Amino acid sequence: MEFFNLVKQINCKRILINIDICFSGNFLNENSNIGQSWYDISNSILITSTTNVFSWYWRDNSNANGFAGSWFFHSFWEELNQNETIGTAFNSAKNLTLSGQTQSIDDIQAPLIQDNLGIKDVWSFNNDPSL
Repeated sequence: MEFFNLVKQINCKRILINIDICFSGNFLNENSNIGQSWYDISNSILITSTTNVFSWYWRDNSNANGFAGSWFFHSFWEELNQNETIGTAFNSAKNLTLSGQTQSIDDIQAPLIQDNLGIKDVWSFNNDPSL
């Protein structure tokens, strides 16, 4: 609730909020303490790395995938850096099956997205205005 109260005070046209912590899907859970509130921030896209489960990450880049950090968000940001839209980057990251895994990131973490702007399929680093 404290984080929501801070975010709702931000005065901007568009805001992309990425929450990369275990159980981050609770930010979008209508049955949480926050309830429907996140859906009422009309200028926002909210992305969580997981639903109501642990968020996974690599401690260093000495793995077969060659990256360190969040399983979901590392892939998500790599896609954005290739000028993909938020929607394409989200779908690519959640559908990725990492080396040594048998399930996709979506099967393991189930990332969530709430697009209150309706622009996830056009908003990227390459459009105007850009991310």
